[in-house]
Amino acid sequence: MTKKIVHPQLKYSIMNALYWIAVCAVAGFISAFMVPKGYSNSTIGLIVAASNIFNMLIQPVVAAAIDKYKRITLHLVIVLFTLLSAFFCIIMMILPKADVLMAVVITLAVALINIQQPFINAVSVELEDAGYRMNFGLCRAFGSFGYAIVSTVMGFLIVRFSEMVIPVTGILCCILFIVSTLPLRIQHDEPEENSVSSGASVDQASAGIQDSDPAPQAQTTEAHSLIAFLFSNRRFLLFLLSVTCLFTSHCFTTGYLYQIACDVGGDSSSMGIAGSIAAMLELPGMMLFSWLLTKASCRTLLRISGIGFFLRFLCFFLADSVPALYLAQLPQAVSYAIFIPASVHYVSRLFSKADMAKAQSLVTTACTIGGIIASVAGGRLIDMAGVHFSELCITILGACGALLLFFSAENISGRA
Repeated sequence: MTKKIVHPQLKYSIMNALYWIAVCAVAGFISAFMVPKGYSNSTIGLIVAASNIFNMLIQPVVAAAIDKYKRITLHLVIVLFTLLSAFFCIIMMILPKADVLMAVVITLAVALINIQQPFINAVSVELEDAGYRMNFGLCRAFGSFGYAIVSTVMGFLIVRFSEMVIPVTGILCCILFIVSTLPLRIQHDEPEENSVSSGASVDQASAGIQDSDPAPQAQTTEAHSLIAFLFSNRRFLLFLLSVTCLFTSHCFTTGYLYQIACDVGGDSSSMGIAGSIAAMLELPGMMLFSWLLTKASCRTLLRISGIGFFLRFLCFFLADSVPALYLAQLPQAVSYAIFIPASVHYVSRLFSKADMAKAQSLVTTACTIGGIIASVAGGRLIDMAGVHFSELCITILGACGALLLFFSAENISGRA
């Protein structure tokens, strides 16, 4: 029977807030730290791409270890990775110049804080398994709110002092985040219950989806190999291509927000405010997604999110001042905020449990590939042709992604 106790949800909300505050401090302003150090945009892109590749390779290994070995718990992994990220932030402060060693240190600091996102989500699943009623969307909203506040504050502090504010704040936020994890340690008698690699369970928690909303297909379907799965679901393959296009453009606007702000006459403060606006706009869509599903089909919500992505990229391209840059963030409320829970719900209803985890992981991989392409190609494009031309390219790519999403999204049976 579910225990109606508010305290674990409150603690998990605080944990989410402090985690995303740490992400903002360590990873969100990394361009603002590296540009004054003399790194080119191409090098910054390579470093961010390297951190994404590191995450993509290490996450499944760590998840498998958590599932297999009882002593390797979510709490242990989260604390260890956060301590290492804080350690590399300290090294960032000590190293005297921008060189290869500094680049490696920055890569590891960013990677080790970002790699924890699925494990933070999995804590919600653990609490559910322990008998506590959880509202993941509400808890995740605390994270966006925390990110918004710190983004604004850090932007002003960097302008007032220097880019060294970034590693200092990163260390402090990592320590606070570790403290917030202490009350949420959960012990399991069986290692199988501590399931992180079960992508369907974790992602369903992320979208606020209950187990009572099953996929329309029979749950006993035999799992397919990856190649057979892709060839037998070609329309889903187009959906994955649309996600890659959209997130290549999306990750460009977030990863190079500092360069975009400077291009329209802003600075670190402008970047912080723009990031804060985007984070705040995510709150309503994530918190009200379950209600939105009662008003429109998941396919319709996905199409709306695609249009929102395109409008956001177009507004970035048209922005010629700092206020216009702030206004360009408005479509975030119907793009990223809706797409994340809608895509998880869409996959959970489209495929049987035998293939659901595979399909969910493919969507995550498509997002990651988009981030890698944006980091590498975006930095190179900015150095070669400038920010404005780069924004034109990502707007065109975003339009292609929105069109692919419009035609590839299937009408899953019924409404939530």
